[in-house]
Amino acid sequence: MIVFILHMINYIKNYLLFILSIGIAFSVNIKGTITDVDTNEPLIGANVYIEGTSKGSATDANGSFFISDVRSCSTCKYKLKVMYIGYEQYEKSIEAFSNEDIITDLKLKTASIETATTKITAKKRQDKVIDAPAAIELVSASDIKKEESTNLGSYLKGIKGVDFTSSGVNNYSISVRGFNSSFSSRLLTLTDGRIANIPALRVVNYSSIPQSSKDIESIEVALGPSTALYGANAHSGVVNITSKSPADSEGFDISVSGTVNDDLDLYKISSRWASKINNKLSFKLSNTYLQAYEWPFISEQEYKLHTYPYSGNPIRTSDGKDNNPWGATGLGQGVTQLQYQNINIPGQSVNTMVGYYLNEHPGADGILNTEDDILFTFSSQEECFDAPGYTCTPISKIIGDGEANNTGDPDGDGFMGEDWFNGYDDDGDGLIDEDYFFADGIDNDGDCPGDTNGDGVICGWGDENVDEDIDWQNDTWIDGYDNNGNGIIDEEAERYDNDIEKFNLPEWAYNMEYKDIIVTKIKQQEYINGEYNVWYDPTLTPNDVDLGKAHLRGSNIYDEDLRKMLFDVYIYDFGEDGMPGDNAWNDSFGDGNLIPHEGYNQMQVNGTSINVPFESCLEVGETANGICTDEYNSLGQYLAPDLITSDCGLDGICPNNPNWIEADFGEGNGQWDVFDFNYGQITEEECNNINDGVYYPNLQLCGNGIADEGDEWIDGNNDFIFTFNSADMINDTYPYANGELDQGEEIYDWGQDGIEGTNDLGEGDGLLIVPDINELDGIYDTGDNCYGCEGEEFHDLDNDGIYNPAVDDFIPQIHDTNGDGVYTPPDYEDNFAIVRDLDGDGLEEYPDFEVKNSKGEFRLDYDPNPDLNITFQTGYSWSKSQQVTGIGRYLTDGYEYTYYQL
Repeated sequence: MIVFILHMINYIKNYLLFILSIGIAFSVNIKGTITDVDTNEPLIGANVYIEGTSKGSATDANGSFFISDVRSCSTCKYKLKVMYIGYEQYEKSIEAFSNEDIITDLKLKTASIETATTKITAKKRQDKVIDAPAAIELVSASDIKKEESTNLGSYLKGIKGVDFTSSGVNNYSISVRGFNSSFSSRLLTLTDGRIANIPALRVVNYSSIPQSSKDIESIEVALGPSTALYGANAHSGVVNITSKSPADSEGFDISVSGTVNDDLDLYKISSRWASKINNKLSFKLSNTYLQAYEWPFISEQEYKLHTYPYSGNPIRTSDGKDNNPWGATGLGQGVTQLQYQNINIPGQSVNTMVGYYLNEHPGADGILNTEDDILFTFSSQEECFDAPGYTCTPISKIIGDGEANNTGDPDGDGFMGEDWFNGYDDDGDGLIDEDYFFADGIDNDGDCPGDTNGDGVICGWGDENVDEDIDWQNDTWIDGYDNNGNGIIDEEAERYDNDIEKFNLPEWAYNMEYKDIIVTKIKQQEYINGEYNVWYDPTLTPNDVDLGKAHLRGSNIYDEDLRKMLFDVYIYDFGEDGMPGDNAWNDSFGDGNLIPHEGYNQMQVNGTSINVPFESCLEVGETANGICTDEYNSLGQYLAPDLITSDCGLDGICPNNPNWIEADFGEGNGQWDVFDFNYGQITEEECNNINDGVYYPNLQLCGNGIADEGDEWIDGNNDFIFTFNSADMINDTYPYANGELDQGEEIYDWGQDGIEGTNDLGEGDGLLIVPDINELDGIYDTGDNCYGCEGEEFHDLDNDGIYNPAVDDFIPQIHDTNGDGVYTPPDYEDNFAIVRDLDGDGLEEYPDFEVKNSKGEFRLDYDPNPDLNITFQTGYSWSKSQQVTGIGRYLTDGYEYTYYQL
């Protein structure tokens, strides 16, 4: 037994060694180049392969090829073949006896191609149109089953010749052979032989086709013009959708799908039931439902057009309600705000009466009326009682600019029409829109001339002076509400004033777009709508308000992700350069002004920029003007010459200075060196026409009599001294072409307040900047370049979230993050009302991004014999979708599609 076991172990060991020896495979790599035998140029893309195997390669840009993992053994021989268009086929035997790589370079010969003579003949033959060849692509039921979709157009993507564009979750634009657009009408679509185009529009919206994808047998796409066969709208081709026969596809099929944890929030249900009733009758019922949300994209232009500052409330001009009361605008019959507040309604009194006509008696005008006729308003109780046929009832005072009717004074406050329809509590009684005038098709004020619209009804709907001013153009803007939050109701800055120079933009929108004014006059009120105004400026005077210093200014950008405007409120008064200037300097002339030509200028000397302190002089007399000349008073009387107080040359260092080394250019020559050629080389006449022009005839140059920073002189004779009537030349280079004021006097880096050590804006920043135009004029013009940012922190002692300096604490050492020493409020926030109906037609154009699609179809088949089939079909679909194109957005909300077919 032991011997047997030992034999078995030995057998197994030898067997494993044999298997292992077979399993270990040696391999080599074959590489090389393929070139033209005559030119030695590499052949790109030549096919190199080993006959009888799947091993091969194509040559690269250098003609190189590489075949890896070719089995090697003691008997391994291969035939290497090379094929290339225009060249003779090449073969070479390869021996792979070892595991070393095989390198072989091959050269191919060009080959001539001989073809037989081809003879083409033609003859005239009549063919049927239906037999004409056409390219047809087919989408089968099995292809459709791979992808569940509510929109049949999705199955056409990827088909050659089909132009497919996805414009939404459930929207596709389909065309063939080009000519695609969001509403292409050049492609005919048929469903079971029925034209599926939307009636009147001629276009196809595949989401509205009632058929379910589970019910489709095939989709055929015929490419090319097919009008001769299929009629109109087949300019580019035909899509023929064929549904399954209920008799041949019995059963019940349902599928549910959706997304999880994403913004799409998509789910869809699709089902189909088909069955035979008997051998001749069969039916099918299919339906699909989809709900999702589109990617919420709104362009900047689309967003702005749908906000109140740009559009107002257009729907208020067609809602049949009195939307504002203010006749003080110059239109309408309403009252002013002051009259309303003082309960002083002109022309009407508490005893005003309304007369109701009864029992067909003549009215006050002697004309026979009916109980459905005019409602008259009388100025007094006596006048009403004197009118025969009327029952007189006291009414309230009338407010509102539309034609008044009897609202019944529902809040019993003695006024009618004072809570005009605008969504706000205008009369402060806790109720909203409870008492307003409305269009009722009745001439309530008795000024209708008759049947002006010719409809046979006297003074009814649409007749002149019936319901006048209930809907009118100013309802768009005048709503009795403070829309911009500055504490002023319906001011001019909120409205549209029909100004062409303002690009026909409303005032508020124009101010934001072109004047950097976010809200007008907001800084003048300490409290607005009961809340502390963080922009309040107690230092403003009435004159400051007139100058525009009370406006809240800032720039804005549009954020596509947030779908709103972000503002950077201007909190600094830096002027046009946007940088804080240094408002302190060495007033070397003692005139209180910063003069560019006084002291410490920078001059170009022989093309090199150096700091040159001009040799100064001590001006005397009342006409000190920065020019070293003899001085005269205003009467022309001679006073005294200006004294040269320093003749220290270009470096400004005199011998009494410890830093003095030696005399430099111009030092000690006994004169004040002036290099003055502001206006360049012009004629004497041109120079004299300049107010401050001084002409130097020897040089034919014009200056201004002042040594200006940057005037350049060229030492033509190399004597280091500028000499008139010599080779020395002066070119006026002042001011530099940089659009800025180049300083002359020495500037101190002390910031905007000009006081050392206060650490205000601009102090100690290492920049010497002259305060420019509009700086420190009281009109803020620069922000912190942070859009939509939160304000600085503070100790909110009253817990209202609003910084009030009288209550809360702001500690600069703790809270002042931008270093300006004062509290910085949060940026203005876009809380603009969204205008969903721009044209006032009652239909909203602003998208909510919701997509819904519901469709169902029923079919009944009667097959009395194999040669006869009678089918009845009906379908219905309901769609809510949007389609974004290059020129706009198209919305469908509740679009219904129904068809019947026999």
